[in-house]
Amino acid sequence: MKLLLTFRRGLTGFNAGLALALAALVVIMANYLAGYYPLRFELSRARHYGLTTETRNLLRELPPGIRLVAYLSSEHELYRAVQSLLREYEYAAPRLRIEYTDPHRDLGRSKELALQYDLREPNVIVLASGAQRLVVPVTDLADYGETHPAQDRARVPRQFRGEQVLTTALQNLLRQSRARVVYFLAGHGEHQTDNFDPSAGYSIVARAMEKQGLEIKSLDFSAASAVPADAEALVIAGPRRPLAHPEVETIRNYLNDHGRVLLLVNPGVDCGLEKMLELWGVRLGPGYVASSSMAFKQLLVTAYGAHPITAPLKNVGTIFTMPRPVQPLLATFSAALKPADKPRVAVLAASGAEGWAELSANQNPPKFDPGVDQPGAVPVAVAVEKGPVAGLDVELAPTRLVIIGDATLVANGALLAGYNADFFLNSLNWLMEREVPLAIAARAPATIQVAMDFAQLRALAVLVVAGLPGLVILLGLAVWARRRK
Repeated sequence: MKLLLTFRRGLTGFNAGLALALAALVVIMANYLAGYYPLRFELSRARHYGLTTETRNLLRELPPGIRLVAYLSSEHELYRAVQSLLREYEYAAPRLRIEYTDPHRDLGRSKELALQYDLREPNVIVLASGAQRLVVPVTDLADYGETHPAQDRARVPRQFRGEQVLTTALQNLLRQSRARVVYFLAGHGEHQTDNFDPSAGYSIVARAMEKQGLEIKSLDFSAASAVPADAEALVIAGPRRPLAHPEVETIRNYLNDHGRVLLLVNPGVDCGLEKMLELWGVRLGPGYVASSSMAFKQLLVTAYGAHPITAPLKNVGTIFTMPRPVQPLLATFSAALKPADKPRVAVLAASGAEGWAELSANQNPPKFDPGVDQPGAVPVAVAVEKGPVAGLDVELAPTRLVIIGDATLVANGALLAGYNADFFLNSLNWLMEREVPLAIAARAPATIQVAMDFAQLRALAVLVVAGLPGLVILLGLAVWARRRK
């Protein structure tokens, strides 16, 4: 009898050990299958965290070596949203290297990143591939609502568009596999990117261009007979002396060969390009544009023409200082109605209906003189395009120009005041065909609100504090009583 009892106990122990071994084997197999064949589901009602098909397709084609650095404080209002988004990016593209660095806590690593990527401020996301890099401010990932007066430091994100901004930035980074060079013309008193003067220097906007992965070079026609072949665009920033005829012909030939030019001119200055621009449907007018609402001869523009350059500038003001009139000579037909061999001119910015072209340079303050000054809304910036019409399957790239009647638009002093950089950079991106963002909708923050009165809250507290522990105790007593029997 004792032998039989011992055998049964041994058999029971063996069965228990076998059951534990089988359970462990099931757990190991489940972990293995989860690692190689993961199943993930988006359970939020509005698919707040799931990536779009456009983003997944782009991430699937990412080459190795792309790095994404979230140089972001953990106290930032968008930190959790950015972390959730980057977790989805990392899952969809395992080769994408993602690093988080808190600039207020990891001081040593913060200094290394600031030196490596020339970071002047925290709360940015750096996308890097080799020597190419893009820097995206975290505040660009959301649209903010109005701040309550009692909440000085709190800003409430109204919509999160992080996927659109980061995926578009990744797309632009992939397009920069070769260096994208922008040349600034020199030799005629132009604003230069190595000048730190508040009124004459362009050093601040140059830094912003470099953060977008652009390489900046200087071009002097005294040492070059043509625009270099690697030029993505040519910037002519406020020449104070007219270009010579051979130089004008050089620029004309560059445009005829599908070139891209950003011209910034000041009033009262002959730049030598006036006759050539008329062939492209633009006339640089005399005087400067004034308005009854001008302050310190500065024209604030908040209503823009319909164009890819100005589309992102909703509710963003641009300040022009005594801008020169830039008049279209051609009717602004749509691309579908305009022949491909004719320039298509679009007004980007203009004074309001109360503005006018002031032709009396010495009149201070400016005053509209009927019969002398030009009345009405006066354009101060236009975009010109000539070449293939949208929708036609052709290989040729269009010729593009942007003419702005104010060369101090992005001088260091103007940018220190916090204005105008967007207008300039959008123009440059349009010239280089980097202006098209992916059509990914912004998303409202995912919030869940539970409305409970005091009685319901008290009942919930009793359930959590006493009910759940009491249930565990009752189950334990039931098990103990059964084993006693």
